[in-house]
Amino acid sequence: MVATDQAAFDGAGWVVRPVLDGAEVRALRAAVAAHIDRVVDGLLVPGHETHPDAGLDDRLERIARGDDPSLAALLATAVGTDAHRDPAIASLIDHPAVVAAVRDLTGREVDGGTVRVRCNVPSLPNRREPWHTDVVVDDGLPCSRVRTTCWIPLADVGSGTGGLEVVSGRRDTAPAHEPTGAGLSIPETDLGAGERASVDCPAGSAVFLDRFAPHRTLAADHGRVRWSVVLWLRHAV
Repeated sequence: MVATDQAAFDGAGWVVRPVLDGAEVRALRAAVAAHIDRVVDGLLVPGHETHPDAGLDDRLERIARGDDPSLAALLATAVGTDAHRDPAIASLIDHPAVVAAVRDLTGREVDGGTVRVRCNVPSLPNRREPWHTDVVVDDGLPCSRVRTTCWIPLADVGSGTGGLEVVSGRRDTAPAHEPTGAGLSIPETDLGAGERASVDCPAGSAVFLDRFAPHRTLAADHGRVRWSVVLWLRHAV
């Protein structure tokens, strides 16, 4: 299994590996839900207007589908900005299964990184990530020290459920990015000839990506919010 995964990672630039058990996934989901509750408690908006009885996979979509998509965007931003400080989420950077997977796939040890929580809300399509790589320029600055990305969905994802689409094929540099809106993206014409794969990843598994692997967020056509935790990992020198 290790040799097969390493060969797949070396060839395609990405691979899916199991990393968490069910209890760990439930703990992460509970941490995100609790963070949303804390943010809502600090707002002037009446609590009942934030759909407190909706589950984690539905709450922000119900808000966005109603008359307050800006509130849904605010809550998504708040989670993406601060929820990673929860101990259950922050500790993923040193999770034994994550560290072991990086070692197996790359032959290198993890040397810290950045953790963030992300969501894909069907009614907020402007928040979906376009084609990009996690390192754009290898310029020696801290961001360019990222070598491997570990993307952990908090529910099963596949086609139509707001997962990732990846362009397969390992590369030594990032494709050219162009300014688009608030960030950068890769034009379709610069993605290369690699196979495009809509990645199936069950809850408890993670998509490991090379830093130069182009990927984007797909639409959540099933109408539910897709939550994930992203680890941008540095390697020891």
